[in-house]
Amino acid sequence: MIHQLPCQRLLPPKLGSDLTTVLENGSLSDVSLVVSGRSIPAHRVVLASRSSVFRAMFEHNMKESEEGRMDISDCSYEAVAAMLKFMYCDIPPEFDDVPPIDVLMVADKYDVPGLRRVCERHILMKLDANNAAHMLLQSDEIGALFLKKWTLEYICMNLDRVMATEEWREVMRSRPDLMEVVLSSVAQYLKNFEEKPPDDYM
Repeated sequence: MIHQLPCQRLLPPKLGSDLTTVLENGSLSDVSLVVSGRSIPAHRVVLASRSSVFRAMFEHNMKESEEGRMDISDCSYEAVAAMLKFMYCDIPPEFDDVPPIDVLMVADKYDVPGLRRVCERHILMKLDANNAAHMLLQSDEIGALFLKKWTLEYICMNLDRVMATEEWREVMRSRPDLMEVVLSSVAQYLKNFEEKPPDDYM
């Protein structure tokens, strides 16, 4: 009878550590990601299960799928390596060797939503008056809508401090079109503030 079986302690889960080993030694890899002249062995089944972009590439017999090689020219090696570690093991980057905005860009490009949220959270926790204008510029350039929205929210709430920085002046000189975006957001922010009943501020 099953209830008479001797009790055994369950082993701790090892899937994450096992996949880390597979990623690090390239065992049974069937595709290579080539970044800045460096090749990273990977596994189609893992990439396809974690990214809709990779899955589409492999399912539609694209050139990259047929050759077993994917050249990535617009992302840093460190950012791609951080993405792969997250895809295999759900281990978020520590951002010691790679800027979070770089990882966010590659996570957005290959549709890895969990990693995208990790990056956005880290960036927003570090947001301040000195870097807000630059973050607005970067989020606009890579199309990070969530990050852009909350950066604009921060700028609206701290407009005087942000506008006093040299970074703000530099960004506005290089991208004057962003001034219209900021002004529109400030106008909406003030409108929402005025429309809220007084009890909301008690």
